[in-house]
Amino acid sequence: MLLGIVLWGAPVQGQRQVVQDPVLAAKILRSMAERGDRKAEYSLAVDYDLGNGVPKDEATAAQWYRKAAAQGSGRAALSLAVMYNIGQGVPRDLAEAAHWYEVAARAGLVEAQSSLASLYASGDGVPKSAAKAAYWYGKAAEQGDANAELMLGLIERQGTGGSAEREKKAAYWFQRAARQGNALAEIYAGEQLRDGRGVRKDARRAAGYFRAAAKQRNGRAALDLAELYMRGEGVKQNLTRAWYWGRRAEALHEPGAHALLKHVRRFMTPEQKRKVEKR
Repeated sequence: MLLGIVLWGAPVQGQRQVVQDPVLAAKILRSMAERGDRKAEYSLAVDYDLGNGVPKDEATAAQWYRKAAAQGSGRAALSLAVMYNIGQGVPRDLAEAAHWYEVAARAGLVEAQSSLASLYASGDGVPKSAAKAAYWYGKAAEQGDANAELMLGLIERQGTGGSAEREKKAAYWFQRAARQGNALAEIYAGEQLRDGRGVRKDARRAAGYFRAAAKQRNGRAALDLAELYMRGEGVKQNLTRAWYWGRRAEALHEPGAHALLKHVRRFMTPEQKRKVEKR
C-alpha cells in the first residue's frame, strides 16, 4: 500500500507537498496528469497498475504509460513495452513491444536495452539481426548488465568459425559476467579455461568457476567439477570429492552424471566406498 507520495509542481512554503492518503494522492495526480504533467502521468499509471488509491486497472495504466512515454518518460516506455510483450492491459504485440523498448533503450534504461537485444536476436517483433542484437547487448553491457555480457560471449562463440580472436572475445565477456555471479557465464568461462580456448589453459581457475556455478545448483557445473576431481586436473585428485559433485549433478538430472559415478566407483578403495555410502 502506498503510504505517501511527493507531488511535483505543488510547493508549500518552499517544500514539495506530501500527501499521506493514497486515494487523495491519486485524485491529485489525475488532476495534474490531465493537465499534461509527465511525472504525474507516469505515477498515475503506476497507481492503476498496482491498485494504489484507485481500483487496479491495467488497461487504464497502459493508457497513462503511453501518455507519459509520448512525452519522453523512459520508465513509462519500458513499462508499456513490458505490457505489450506479455499482453497485460493491452493485446500482445511484439512489434509494439519492440518499439517502446527502443524508446526506453535510447533513454538509457539497461533493462530495455537488454530486452530489445533479445528481440533482435530471436527475430520476435523485429527482423532478426545479430548485428543489432550485439549493439544493444553492448549498450547494456556498458552499464554492467551480466546477462548482456553473457549473451555477447555467446554471440562471439557461436560465430567463431575457428577464429582465435572471437574465442578470446568470448572469454572476455564470459569472465566479466562470471565476476557478477552469472552461473552460465561461470560454466562457459570455466570450460574455456579448462580447454585453453581463447585463454591460456588453467584448470585451477576453471575449477573455481565450476565450483561457484555448482553452488548455485547448476548440474553441468557440478559434473564438470566432478570430472576435474576424478582426473586430478586443477585440483588434487580426490575420488570422494568426485563422487560428491557427481551425486550433486545426478540429483539435478544432469546427463552423464550416472555414467561418471559408475566410473568413479570402479576405482574407489573399499574404504572410500564405505565413506560415500554413509553420506
